[in-house]
Amino acid sequence: MTTQSSSLLDSSINQRPKKPLVKKTLAILIGLCSICCLSSFIFEIFPRYLVVDFPPPDYADDSLNEYKEDWDSTIYSVKLEPLIPPLLISRVFVWRREAIIDTHEIRAWQSIVTYFDDQFGQKGWEQTEVYTPCDQYMPEARFLPRGKDGYVAYRPKGWVEPYDFFGGNFICLAVWGKPNETWYNVTFITISQSPLNVAASYH
Repeated sequence: MTTQSSSLLDSSINQRPKKPLVKKTLAILIGLCSICCLSSFIFEIFPRYLVVDFPPPDYADDSLNEYKEDWDSTIYSVKLEPLIPPLLISRVFVWRREAIIDTHEIRAWQSIVTYFDDQFGQKGWEQTEVYTPCDQYMPEARFLPRGKDGYVAYRPKGWVEPYDFFGGNFICLAVWGKPNETWYNVTFITISQSPLNVAASYH
């Protein structure tokens, strides 16, 4: 074999693809993609409930000399909302509290709502007249009117309609009772959107 032929053969060998290196690179890329997908999934499903904690309105019970100090129930739930089914499923985290209180006076709806206005206000929320989809997450909003003797909604202070980062989060409060009775049902929910829902609001 001549020197020229040997040089050509060596050059041909050096130009062949290095299969082990290519396979290793592909394995690394696949691994990174898998980690990214898993991390995104965990980030999406990680519970992010909007907890706004304070006691229900205190009304002295003259007969028992007691105050209502806690809520009757606190419920955590998740509502799935398909964005691009079945590939993209977003989540809405619903935190719900309920109580039945005796105000010792009839037509006490406004005084109860004023109490919640103050409590939510201290935590950075305010009532809003802008459309808020309470009926999608709180059954009471489907049979009660919005406003007096029904339900009201809250948004973060400084919220800008229609889209900002906190635009998807809101609170709904329902207060209702029977005519001429002093007992009132009080329910409120907080809604916290998952990252996919937040991202979808910018499409």
